Amino acid sequence: MKNPTLILCAALLLAVFPSCKSTRKVVPAFDTIEKEQNFRTTTGYFKVAYRFEYLSVLADRAVLQRVQQEMAAEFFGPEFARPTAAESVAAFDASLEHTYGISPEDSTFKWDGFLHLSSKAALAGDHILTYTIDRAEDSGGAHGMEQTLHANWDLRTGARLTLDEVFSPEGKAALGETIRAQILRDKGVGSWRELMDDHCYNPEAEIMPVDNFLLTTTDITFVYNPYDIACYAAGDTRVKLPLANLAGFKKEIFQ
Repeated sequence: MKNPTLILCAALLLAVFPSCKSTRKVVPAFDTIEKEQNFRTTTGYFKVAYRFEYLSVLADRAVLQRVQQEMAAEFFGPEFARPTAAESVAAFDASLEHTYGISPEDSTFKWDGFLHLSSKAALAGDHILTYTIDRAEDSGGAHGMEQTLHANWDLRTGARLTLDEVFSPEGKAALGETIRAQILRDKGVGSWRELMDDHCYNPEAEIMPVDNFLLTTTDITFVYNPYDIACYAAGDTRVKLPLANLAGFKKEIFQ
């Protein structure tokens, strides 16, 4: 004979937990598309290599599509943003021969060189997506050019996080002086004049906070690429600031 007490307990468990599988959380995930191609030029070959990492899984399909398109726009360029990552890649690939290669009927001079693109996506906290793009290109001229670009999104809404979303107006206004002071500490100098004279930096008035920043749960890193605030020979300038020390930081973006 079946135990009525056991039957009752089982019924109560089913009532409290009707379906564990249906409530399983969808964890954001990423995928990667990589490619390398050589295009004939008038003097040899132009090499294009890229590693495009993008958000591929998210519970909210509308947010997923929005962020995918914006990631493609940041990585390849806004003209190549499409509804899906695969379509963005296809649009970019279709442009390469015309941009970097030369066909028999094309009389335009095109030289040897390269374009290298790579990206890395990560989560800061539960719902902030951070994106880092490294770009290196040599298309002629005195030297090639390297850049690092950052973007951040709130995966709850799909909104791109700019300084206005991360800081109060007062906090944003104070960032310029904080960044300048940190650059001096990082370079080990006592005045901006020393940076201008010895390290090829632009006048102090040009140092302002930028939306090229990377967020973590503990700090924010601003990146100034060559020519942004200093000459090419100075390279890029990375300024890392602890969030706990910054006035006006909106802590709720991680909550």
